[in-house]
Amino acid sequence: MPSLQLLATTPQLVSTQIVEGLAAGDLNGDFKDHVVVVGGVTTAFTEYMLGNGDGTFDGPKSAPAYGTSETSPFIRDLNLDSRHDIGTDWNISGPSSDGGELALLNTSAKTNCDPSPANNLGVNVCTPKDGETVGSTFTFKAAGNAFNGIAKRMELWIDGQKVGENLEDQLRITTTLTSGPHTAQFVAVDSFDNYATQSTNFTPR
Repeated sequence: MPSLQLLATTPQLVSTQIVEGLAAGDLNGDFKDHVVVVGGVTTAFTEYMLGNGDGTFDGPKSAPAYGTSETSPFIRDLNLDSRHDIGTDWNISGPSSDGGELALLNTSAKTNCDPSPANNLGVNVCTPKDGETVGSTFTFKAAGNAFNGIAKRMELWIDGQKVGENLEDQLRITTTLTSGPHTAQFVAVDSFDNYATQSTNFTPR
């Protein structure tokens, strides 16, 4: 069994009501995982904690909530603006019980690259454009989307060699290249390990 280390020596406090669900994802565009917690008994709550990239998190912050409780949160780009949004189920307990879905659209995170539509597993390349001449040090940007599950990983390959990856549906990698023509291949991998690719040809100065 692998050894585990407790990084957070002081427990993070969330709402005093019952927690019904938790999800992780990048909420501010810094390519670090953050946490969303939802729940409630008499009043629903949505709270999030920004991660520091080392297993620790900032204190909880409140986000809009609805109903008496919320469950099944998820983090995903819902409107294809490259920002990750929050979705969750809600319900109202009591004689007039009701339920539905709540979508919290993110309008303040850093943007990177708009993803392709979610009607299939696909890749959208933002930089470089096909045939573009770029600097010797260049930032590659792309995004993936999936119909089944999510795009859980984005990879960058240059001339058949893997340069790097991001463990989410967005990719942003800066690297230095030799002058002359090159081919970049961007790969999106979904929850079931299916993959889609998109290639561009470019030339560093």
